[in-house]
Amino acid sequence: MLLAQLEERADSNTLYMEQKRDGCCVAVIDSAWSDDDPRRCRSDWISADDDYSLLRQVGESLTGIPFWVSDELRPYIPYRRRETETSAEGSRCRW
Repeated sequence: MLLAQLEERADSNTLYMEQKRDGCCVAVIDSAWSDDDPRRCRSDWISADDDYSLLRQVGESLTGIPFWVSDELRPYIPYRRRETETSAEGSRCRW
């Protein structure tokens, strides 16, 4: 499940929530390999026993305000919204 797109750029880092075979939930960062190599790579970032715990940890760990945030993650981001554009896919936040 897509949780957030960090910047407006098409090649922006994105965050996903995945469930592993052992049942734990993992936040995965999808990003460019490097500044010089645009190939995409995925890395596990945060893991938790359940969705709630993972969403809370991700929301508390973000160092900035994402360009786009899923409806599932939005309540766990500790910033106040000034304006939000809502669509069927989620919310594009303007902070």
